[in-house]
Amino acid sequence: LDPHAGHKGCYGDVGVLGGQLPGTQGIAMAGAAVLAARAALHAGAGRVFVALVGDDPVPPLDPMQPELMFRSPARLQQALSDQPLTVVAGCGGGDAVRTWLPHCLDHAQRLVLDADALNAVAQDTALQSLLDARAARGSITVLTPHPLEAARLLGSSTADVMADRLGQLQALAQRHRAIVVLK
Repeated sequence: LDPHAGHKGCYGDVGVLGGQLPGTQGIAMAGAAVLAARAALHAGAGRVFVALVGDDPVPPLDPMQPELMFRSPARLQQALSDQPLTVVAGCGGGDAVRTWLPHCLDHAQRLVLDADALNAVAQDTALQSLLDARAARGSITVLTPHPLEAARLLGSSTADVMADRLGQLQALAQRHRAIVVLK
């Protein structure tokens, strides 16, 4: 691709689902999603969509990165159904991210699951089944747990994960047929 003829539509799209605005619960965790979106932009994604979960209105822009495009989670899901989109889910969002995970697990060809998404999967056998079905259809999944999240996914303890990090990483990768980055 000639860099002089390229435009944002030539370099792939990333959707970030997570974060959370304060809303009625008084929880504000939008920073994790915004940081992930900024990283995707700086890594070369053409368009980056940010969908913050929760019940507040969508913020109009990130003043430090005005090229980030904020969407509601429902609009992000619609885009996911209409076009190839790499999705990063669970960077903040608490339990509210759980609502949006089934669609992401079913439709994202490339999916990165972090933090709150991993905790939701660890607690929900239906989400585990959707995660496990991804590899059979050729979808790529990356899991990014820290030791406690890995322990939850494996049904073990943090001490077990720390005692054999490589072995536990391999077990998790084999169980879900995913790429695992153990922090």
